[in-house]
Amino acid sequence: MKEIKFLPCSLSPIFLQHLKLMEDMRKEIELACVIPKHLIGKEETKVTEKLSMEFFAAGVKFRKGWKENLEALEEGQELFLVPEPTNKFDKYAIKIMSPAGVQLGYVPAKTGEALILSQAITSGKIFKATATELAIDFEPWRALQVLVEEVE
Repeated sequence: MKEIKFLPCSLSPIFLQHLKLMEDMRKEIELACVIPKHLIGKEETKVTEKLSMEFFAAGVKFRKGWKENLEALEEGQELFLVPEPTNKFDKYAIKIMSPAGVQLGYVPAKTGEALILSQAITSGKIFKATATELAIDFEPWRALQVLVEEVE
């Protein structure tokens, strides 16, 4: 078996500076997602704002009979959020269900809503989901808009 030798090398100072900037930016983004900027550094501050978000349901087009399922809904109708921690693709997945128990799609993962909601639900917070817009004649990714609001 042939031995592989690695030659010593050094990273350029500019590259190292770039890596440091990227790490600093990542930390800032993490803080911005968790703690509002005006609260950073204040030890006695309690966050009392309720979590609220609006998004288009993900994966709608993959549900069998998706158009018929959405046609059975009305704007303003309550929907149900069901965490799916055993999902093989995303442990933070949250199903969006109709009042009839039909899965309509998922809370989007790519834009971060699923992670935020999953952590909030795990911590004991309760949410209300409402169908705010039904656009069945548009692209499936825009067919169902959902408003999620934290309740007491």
